[in-house]
Amino acid sequence: MLHTALTTPTIYRYEFSAETLEAISHFAAVHRYDQPAQFKESWKEWIETQEELVSTESRHLRENGYAGAVKDKMYKSARYYFKNKSTEKPPFKE
Repeated sequence: MLHTALTTPTIYRYEFSAETLEAISHFAAVHRYDQPAQFKESWKEWIETQEELVSTESRHLRENGYAGAVKDKMYKSARYYFKNKSTEKPPFKE
């Protein structure tokens, strides 16, 4: 059977905009050595100051079909990915 209608591909990974990635990365770098409780408290303060960024990113993700909690997704990215991301470049392999 031939399908003539175009289908949109299913998205499995919703990515943040470049501006949001940069802001989260900067936050995580500043708070890299914080204890978990302090990191979380700093995150709450940061989220309050970044209301416009969060709102814009939420709208962007919802328009692309994301149905989860955007703030939670942002926190997990900061806490578990960007915070632990190495800033050193790996040695060159020949």
